[in-house]
Amino acid sequence: MDWLPAKMNKRDLLNKIDDAASGTHLKFFGERPGLSTFLFHSVFENKQQISSNQILPQERMTVGVFCQFLDYFLSNNYQFVTPEDIRKGLPDDKAKYGLITFDDGYFNNTLIPAILAEYKVPAIFFISTAYITEGKKFWSDVIYYERKKNHLDDSTILKEIIGLKSLKTTQVEKYLVKEFGEGCMKPLSDIDRPMTAAELSSFAKQPFVHIGNHTHQHEILTNLSAQEVGQEFITSQEILTQLINKTPWFVSYPNGSFSEMVVEIAMQNGLTMGITTIQQKNSLPLKTGKHGQVLLDRLNPVAVNGDTINYHRLQSSFQLKTQFKKWLQ
Repeated sequence: MDWLPAKMNKRDLLNKIDDAASGTHLKFFGERPGLSTFLFHSVFENKQQISSNQILPQERMTVGVFCQFLDYFLSNNYQFVTPEDIRKGLPDDKAKYGLITFDDGYFNNTLIPAILAEYKVPAIFFISTAYITEGKKFWSDVIYYERKKNHLDDSTILKEIIGLKSLKTTQVEKYLVKEFGEGCMKPLSDIDRPMTAAELSSFAKQPFVHIGNHTHQHEILTNLSAQEVGQEFITSQEILTQLINKTPWFVSYPNGSFSEMVVEIAMQNGLTMGITTIQQKNSLPLKTGKHGQVLLDRLNPVAVNGDTINYHRLQSSFQLKTQFKKWLQ
């Protein structure tokens, strides 16, 4: 297997195989119609900001790479749609649709509206409201920054982050303060901070910008009781309605974690469309789930070294890791 690097951990190896499998499927079976939703978190002005290690570089995407992403899919006849377009029903089952999403509510997302306006492409930004109102860092960013100061590798840091996901946010934050000190939750710069309430209000008024619910504390909802899940949705809905003068009806489940209970409570709070992190294209027409919610799957474009994206993987209707998880279930 000469195409594999000499040193590669199991996660990187699986991703490499997944890329190869999806590319092979695309080559032999072609691209199928459907709705592809794309997950982003942060955007960097340049590669130097990525190397600052201030936040977990989940997509390692610069502004330039995001423009390349739009150029590629527009040139391949994708129609980028709004959440309202989806709610009304996408008219052509043979078309290729795209939905751009950003999770969390980082201030660095304010670089995006000008690009959306230039390309005349919409996007939805899912906001975790506690970070907007309290101005604190996301706990995964705290761990990444602090562990990188001690020169730990990404794989080791990711294991720690995954290990903490069974805890509630307040428990994780107590752990961080014990590990790194009282000031660890304070943002370092515009790279790692969330928007302020005033900035979000202005941001939401920008053309091509749509706002969705990403819960209040960014809790992994399957860790919570039914009452706690409801409070996460209610608090976020109330804050967002006050800040943007609209009540969201589209939710992104943090960590992609949901259950029948979570979906039912989301519906009770007016969140009639949800989105996960299951990596696959959505077939048309879109289906409504057991509790009446349209639940979308989502692909995660990852830029290699902040420069390029494997577009073939995103176009393919076959994702090996997703299929493997289904087989295990």
